[in-house]
Amino acid sequence: MSHVGRVARQTAFLTVAQFTGLGVSLLGTILVARALGPQGRAVYAWLVTLVGMAIQIALIAPPAVVRSVALRAPERLPATIVLLSLAGSVLTLPLAAYVLLDGHIGPEARPHLLLAWLCVPVTATTLALTTLLQIEARILPVLAVHVWPRIIQVGFLVHFWLSGQLDLAAAISVFVFTAVLELGLALACLWPQIVSLRPSLGLVQQILALLGAGWLSSLAIFAVPRIGLVVLGSYAPLDATGLYSVALTLQEAALVGPAVFGGVLITHVGRHGWFGRRTRVRGGVSVLVFSAATCAVAAAIAPDLIALTFGPSFGPSASAFRMLLAAVVLATIYQMCQPVLFSRGRPLAIAGPSLGACLVALVVALVAIPAIGSSGAIISNLAGFATLAALGAAFALAELRRTPASSKI
Repeated sequence: MSHVGRVARQTAFLTVAQFTGLGVSLLGTILVARALGPQGRAVYAWLVTLVGMAIQIALIAPPAVVRSVALRAPERLPATIVLLSLAGSVLTLPLAAYVLLDGHIGPEARPHLLLAWLCVPVTATTLALTTLLQIEARILPVLAVHVWPRIIQVGFLVHFWLSGQLDLAAAISVFVFTAVLELGLALACLWPQIVSLRPSLGLVQQILALLGAGWLSSLAIFAVPRIGLVVLGSYAPLDATGLYSVALTLQEAALVGPAVFGGVLITHVGRHGWFGRRTRVRGGVSVLVFSAATCAVAAAIAPDLIALTFGPSFGPSASAFRMLLAAVVLATIYQMCQPVLFSRGRPLAIAGPSLGACLVALVVALVAIPAIGSSGAIISNLAGFATLAALGAAFALAELRRTPASSKI
């Protein structure tokens, strides 16, 4: 099989696996939205979004970094990942204090904060460890980790919904239970190949610069679309925040494809070298055309799909989702550049585009959201991704001119 075919096959497999898991999770999201309504959904989404940001802070060894260093010391990498994730979780305590003291979620939601925060070390470790399964393209283990916990999650949510007990406390409890189950499955799948339970401090020191830059990059990319929701929660009514949160959830699902594509490219370039110029151009155009066409189809069916699944009260989310789909094409451009940035290993090239995007998204959110509400959150989201794509392309071209790829396929 050709190198291009291998990349396409691995991208398709991982995309299908993650979309299958997301599709099952979407059923749970719909149940939670219908049970809690726009206001309750706003509190749930605001809390879960901040927990998600904490997970990214704790994820000192994000998937892109794990892919780029997996060949250096594979026998010590799993234990090192666990150590880094636990250490990174300590960094999230100030954010936990902020959420606890913030008045937006209300006193009734604060007791659930500590329970939700258990997901931070658990999910950070799971995300890093699952990357090892993805690198090896082990079909059944990857599907098991991505799909089975979500099926069980939906089963519990259906039970609570049918019994009339699906409230905020039940939703958070199921959220945490699913995270623990995912970690257990990931460890079970990796256990036969874990040679050593001792982390490698030497490995951490050897790749410290890459880890730091990769961590900053992963955290910033995660924050770019979610900054608007966090700021919106402090300025807009709960109804508006809840409607935007549904559009954002659907956008996050659409961004899975570009993220998987970029991850597969990082692994492939690390093992086999970079593609020739003609292959890069033709492949890049094909990927962008496919991404744009998929987004066009999603935009066409969004109004009917959202009203049918989430309920008529969430119908206004469709217009926001349609606009947010433009970010998917922009993210695809960045993901095509990311392997060049990581293969060169320069911290500024790795972290620069995402940090710039995060800064732009934050500034726009702070200026626009107080003035125009949800529209400001959409503008912040798109401005962040536009900056990410532009800076990613600029840094990638600069890196290729500085040190042309020596191994092309």
